[in-house]
Amino acid sequence: MFLITHSIIAMSSVTFVFGLVYFYIFLQNHEYYMGFWGFGWIFYSLSFIFDFLKFDGLDTSIFIIAKQGIYLFISLLFLLGTYLFFKKSIPKFWIYFFIVNSLCIIFAPFSRTLFLPMIIHSAIFLCFISVCNGLLFILSSFEIKSFETYITGFMFILWGIYKGYYPFIHPDFWLAPWSYLSGAILIDILSLLILLIYFKKNKIDLIKRERRFRLLAENARDFIYLYHPKPISKFEYVSPSVTSMMDYTPEELYKNPKIFFHQVHPDDLHHLQETFNPSANSSHVPIIIRLFHKNGSLIWGELHHTIIQGKNGKITAVEGILRDITVRKKVEEDLFRMEKSRYELISNVSHELRTPITLIQGYIEAILDGVITNSNDFKKYLKLIHNRVLGLSRLINDLFQLTQLESKAIDFQLYEIPIHPFIHQIYHKYELDVKNAGLNFELHLPSQQDNSITATIDTDRIEQVFSNLIFNAIKHTPTGGTIILYYNIVPYPNNPDLIDEDHSYNPSHEVIIHIQDNGLGILSEDLPFLFDRFYKGNQPQLSKGRGLGLSIAKEIVVYHSGRIWATNNQDKGSTFSFSLPLYL
Repeated sequence: MFLITHSIIAMSSVTFVFGLVYFYIFLQNHEYYMGFWGFGWIFYSLSFIFDFLKFDGLDTSIFIIAKQGIYLFISLLFLLGTYLFFKKSIPKFWIYFFIVNSLCIIFAPFSRTLFLPMIIHSAIFLCFISVCNGLLFILSSFEIKSFETYITGFMFILWGIYKGYYPFIHPDFWLAPWSYLSGAILIDILSLLILLIYFKKNKIDLIKRERRFRLLAENARDFIYLYHPKPISKFEYVSPSVTSMMDYTPEELYKNPKIFFHQVHPDDLHHLQETFNPSANSSHVPIIIRLFHKNGSLIWGELHHTIIQGKNGKITAVEGILRDITVRKKVEEDLFRMEKSRYELISNVSHELRTPITLIQGYIEAILDGVITNSNDFKKYLKLIHNRVLGLSRLINDLFQLTQLESKAIDFQLYEIPIHPFIHQIYHKYELDVKNAGLNFELHLPSQQDNSITATIDTDRIEQVFSNLIFNAIKHTPTGGTIILYYNIVPYPNNPDLIDEDHSYNPSHEVIIHIQDNGLGILSEDLPFLFDRFYKGNQPQLSKGRGLGLSIAKEIVVYHSGRIWATNNQDKGSTFSFSLPLYL
C-alpha cells in the first residue's frame, strides 16, 4: 500500500505540473490546443483523488464510475486539442459517442446490471480515443514529421491500452504499484514529447514567418531598414529596394551607415534626427524628408518609423520604412499649380473682360436710348462694338490656349526637324510682315552650318513662338529700325532642373535662337516679369498688348525642355532668346 500511495502521489504531481506548464503556454500564446491539453492534464491529476478514496475502503464502484466520467471528459479534451493542433475539425461521431458513454455512466449507479458490463464500453471508448490521438500524430501530413511525432503517436496508443485495463486494477493486485508507476513514466514521456513537438513547431513557424517577412521586404518597393544608433551606429537590415531608390547597395550602407544621413537634404536633417527622440509619440507620426539620389537628383520620401526602447527608456534601435513619394509630390505640385492657375485665370479674366464689356454695354445703351440717330455714327458705333468683340474673342482664345498649355492638356506632335532649313523658312515667312511695318529684317547665320543637326520639336508650336516674338519686336521698334534673327549652338547646361521629367532623353547641346531689335528697350524692373500672364509693365509700349503672347511662348518652350528670356542690348533695344535641346 505504501508503494501504491507514493506511486499515485508521484503520478498526480507530475501530471499537475505539466498541466500548469501547458496552461501557462496557452495564456501566453493563446493557442487553444495547448489550453485543451493543459486542462486535460490538470483534470487528470485531480482524478487520482478517487484512488485515495478507493483505498480507504469506501464504495469502490461509485468512485470508479465517477473516475470513468472524468476520464471521458479528459479524453475528449485531448482529442479536441490534437485535432486543433493538426488544424482539423473533430468528426461528429466522437461527440455522439461521448454523449452516449456519459449517459451510460450517469445511469450506471441506478442499473441492476453487473458493474463490469456497465463500464466496459467507456473503457473501450477511452482506449479508442487515445489510439485515435496516436494515429493522428503518426498518419497526419504534418510539417514536423520526425521521430518525435512517431514516438508521440505510439505513446498515445500505449496510453490507450493502459487506460483500457486501468479501471479494473485493485489495491490487492500485485501489479498495481508497478502499473501506477509505469503510468506516471508514460505520462512524463508523453507530456515531454508533446512539448518538444510544440516548441519545434513554433521554431518552424518562426522560420516561416521570417522567410515571409524577408520575402516581402526584399520584394517591396519601399526601403525597409533596422538601424542601431548605439553603441556603434550600424544598419542591421537594409532592403534591396534602396538600390532602385537611391542607387546605393545594402552592402554600402552596412559598411558606412553615414552615407544615408549624408544624402538627406540639410534642411530636413533635423526632422530625421527627431525620429530618435522617444518622446511625444514620435514613432507614430510619418515625416516627409528630401534625399539626394547618387546622381544628385532630388527624391521626396515619406518615413514611417518605430522606436525600439530598452528597459531604461533609451533607444536601442529604429525600425523604419522609407517610401518614395516623388511622383506623388509632383502630382500634388501640379494640382496646386493648376488650382493656382485656375484662381489666377478667373481673377485675370474678370479684370480683362471688365473694360471691354463696359464699353460694349455703353455703346449698346447709347444706341437703344436713341442717342445715336445719324447713320454714319450708327455704323461707327457698330464697328467699335465689332472690334471689341473680336478683341474679346482673341483674348478668350489666348486664355484657353494658355490654360491648356499650363495643364499639359495639349498634344504636341514632335518630329526631328533640321535646324538650319527651319530657321531659313521662318525668316522668309515673316520677311514681308517686317518690311511692311517699315523695318529691316536681317538673318545672321553661324559661320559653320550643318544641315544634319536636328531638334525634336512641334513645328507649329515653335512657329507660334517665333510669331509672338517677331510681332512683339515689330510692335516695339520704331519705323526704320532693324530686327535681326540669328542662332548659335552651345553645349547643354549641366542643370537637371532644365530637363523635363516626362522625357527620357539627355541632350548634349542646345540651339539658342535670338530675335534682336533696336527699339526702346525694356525697363530693368520689368525684365523678370515679362513672361508672366497679363503682365504689361510700366512702359507705355508694353501696355498696348494683353500680356498673354509671351506667356504662351514660354509654356511652349518649357514643354520642349527649353528656356526663354529677354535682355537689353548695350546700345539700344532688346533681345528675346529661347533655347531648344539638341542631340549631337
